[in-house]
Amino acid sequence: MIVLGIDPGLTGALAFYDTEEKTVEVHDMPVVSVVRNGKTKNEVSAVLTSNIIAEQCKGMPTTAFLERVNAMPGQGVTSVFSFGRSSGIIEGILAAYDIPTHIGHGAKIKKGRSPHDEKPAQGNQEETNKELIYDGRSRRNICSCCSRKSDRERI
Repeated sequence: MIVLGIDPGLTGALAFYDTEEKTVEVHDMPVVSVVRNGKTKNEVSAVLTSNIIAEQCKGMPTTAFLERVNAMPGQGVTSVFSFGRSSGIIEGILAAYDIPTHIGHGAKIKKGRSPHDEKPAQGNQEETNKELIYDGRSRRNICSCCSRKSDRERI
C-alpha cells in the first residue's frame, strides 16, 4: 500500500510511503510559470502532479492525506484563491484516480496534535510528527524516516 501525504502549496510536496517496501520518496510540488494579464505567475501543474502520482502509485492501493487549506490573516485575495485552486487541482487528481483522501488541518499536526484528536500529543515535536504517519487500521507508526524538512534549497 502507498500512503501519500500532500502539502498543496506552491512550495509544498508530495510524499509517498510504501508500507511493504518501507521506502519514502518525496517530490517537490511541480510548478509552472504562466502569463496572465501581462504578469508571470507560478501555479501547480495539474499534468505534472498527475504524472508523479500515477508513476509512484502504479495501480497499487493508495490512501492520501491532504492538508486542508484556508485563508490566513494578511494574505491577499489572489494568494488565497491561488492556494485554494492548487488544493482543488490535487483533490481532482486524487478523485480521478479513485484514491481515498483524508483532508485535515496541517496546524494540528504542526502543533503536535493528532488529526483525529483534540488533545495535544505528548513528547518531542519531531517524534510526535513521525508518529502521526500511521497505518489507518491500527494507528501504529509506519514511518521512522521523516527527518527532512525541505528540499527547496538543495541545489
